[in-house]
Amino acid sequence: TSLFRVSPNGTVTVGTTVLSPTLGINAPNIVNAAMFAGADGGAKINACLSAAIVVCDARAMVGNQTAAATIVVPADKTLLLGPYYLTGNITYASGSQVIGSGKNITTIVGTLAPASTAASYNAVFRDFLITNSSASVIMSLKGHSNAVVSNVIVSGNSGATGILLDGTLASSYYNDFYSVEVAGSGIGVDADNGGNENRFFGGVISGNVIGLRLGHSAGVSGNKIYGTSFENETSQNVIFDTYAVNNYITQPLLESQIGRAHV
Repeated sequence: TSLFRVSPNGTVTVGTTVLSPTLGINAPNIVNAAMFAGADGGAKINACLSAAIVVCDARAMVGNQTAAATIVVPADKTLLLGPYYLTGNITYASGSQVIGSGKNITTIVGTLAPASTAASYNAVFRDFLITNSSASVIMSLKGHSNAVVSNVIVSGNSGATGILLDGTLASSYYNDFYSVEVAGSGIGVDADNGGNENRFFGGVISGNVIGLRLGHSAGVSGNKIYGTSFENETSQNVIFDTYAVNNYITQPLLESQIGRAHV
């Protein structure tokens, strides 16, 4: 059994290996990504996530960061991001959390997606902007249920889906979105093939080709949108497509375009 020590200055040592100074009152549950070695910011963050018991705190990293390799946030671990651009892709699992310092402060230039095609649950994403000029899906919740997404901006490209809710391989149910903005994508939010019972509270979906599309290729039901604004979509604000059944929009703001409904 390795001897685990925390020195007065916060350095964590396992056996003879010094891992990192810790940050916060719950040390050593929180470790500082800036103190790890790595070829780039992503390598440091991945090393931090591997060592962290609960939280990898990357807020102290200085300047814009890159990640040549995908950043992998394991199940039940939290990644805290600071006031910078992070260029690279991030994957998550059940119970993962990715938390920025504010949606106009932390920018991820990349994609966010499940690490596995197996069902996953209970991720939390908040307080950042994520953007990508070439990816086909910016934020994927394919096969993920019970996520909470709040205070996030998703900015895509004309060929992209901003947020994908898809139950093709595993259910994508009961995800909640609070004050989320989705802009600049071919489809802002696409719920398809078992992307059921997801809820949007407020927020703005604007400047996409299609704002919200439900049930394009297979059945979706029970999705609820409360008070969301749809503005300046270049084609249509909302499409209840062929396979959309019992989905609801309450008190939306619909500007510029009128949705096509197949109910």
